[in-house]
Order: sequence, then structure tokens, then C-alpha cells
Amino acid sequence: MKVLDPRYIRSQRDLKKAFQRLLKKRKFSEISITDITSMAGLSRPTFYLHYGSREMLLADCFVDIEVQVLNRLKTLRKKETLDIWRKTANNLLFSEFERNVKLILTIIEVNQKLLIQCLIKINAPYFREYLEFHEKEMPENILENYLSFYAAGYSELVFRWLNQEPRTCSAEEMADFCTQLTSKYLKDIFIMDLAVRAANPVGDSSGT
Repeated sequence: MKVLDPRYIRSQRDLKKAFQRLLKKRKFSEISITDITSMAGLSRPTFYLHYGSREMLLADCFVDIEVQVLNRLKTLRKKETLDIWRKTANNLLFSEFERNVKLILTIIEVNQKLLIQCLIKINAPYFREYLEFHEKEMPENILENYLSFYAAGYSELVFRWLNQEPRTCSAEEMADFCTQLTSKYLKDIFIMDLAVRAANPVGDSSGT
């Protein structure tokens, strides 16, 4: 198969490396496909063998980070309590954000939805397990709305932090802040859910 060909794998890796080197020096809008292939020592047709656009290459570079983070967190969850896992997850995320500043900022600028979806993937199991631990039930569509709102806010926080010059908080401090914020957010969800249930008790037919 084509994807198992060592030459295919090597050329894809070289394109990613070349792109990320360029991204450290220029804005995404200033990087052309020719720039990428020239730095990688590859031809333009080779680029299109892998990607249909610069945006697809950018997304693939981000997916590499996402997969790495998800795999590490999956392994960690088998060893640690939920609270420790949550704290470690935020530490890992902000460490990766700081290590890949230009890439993350470009993702937010070009396709913020990718980062939001990544944050939802990471946090969805935690939210569900948290609810299960506290013996709470919530319709899946409601939980998805809460997750989307949370991930969008988290993404905006990351954007503001990475854009600070100089940054007033370290990656570890931001991770601690987000860990506390997540706990408060989940507690607030419980309070709001209880308030809604109290205002609309099951079987209440008033006003109908």
C-alpha cells in the first residue's frame, strides 16, 4: 500500500518539518507551497500526493500533537485518579501549547474549530466520568452543549495567553488555573441542572 511505502512516509515527514520551520519565521499567509517543497527538497507534485492545500498540511501537523496527547492521557488514566488525571491533562496541554506556539496560534487563526474539537475529545471522557462518579445523569445533547461552550472558552484563553508578550503566567500556572476553572464549571453545571429540575419538576403540568 502507498501509505506503507517508506518514501511516502519520509516525504510526508519532511513536508511537515519544513512547514513548521517556516512557520517559526513567517506568518501562515506568507508561506507558499513552493516555499514548503523547496525547504523540504521535494517537488510540488509530491506535496499534492499528500495534501490538497496548505490548510490540510497545517491540520495534519496539529493532529500529530492531538494524537500524542490523547495517547499519553489514555495511558495515564489507567494509573491515576480522576483529579490527578485532570491536573496532568492540563499540564500536558499547556506544555504542548507553549512548545508549539506558532502552530497553535495559526490553528486558532485559520481553523479554530480543530482546537475546539480536540479539547472536546480530551474533556468528554472526564466530564462523563465526573457525572458518573457523582451519580448524575444528563442528556447527551445537553452535555455536548456544555462541552462545546467549555472548549470554546478554553481555546480563547489559550489564544490570549500565547499572544501575551511577555507572558505573565507560566504554562504550569495556566494549567493550575484551568484545572480549578474546570472543577468550578462542573459544579456550576450541577447547580444549574438542579435549579432547572426544581423549576420544572417531572410530571408538572402547570401552564399546559
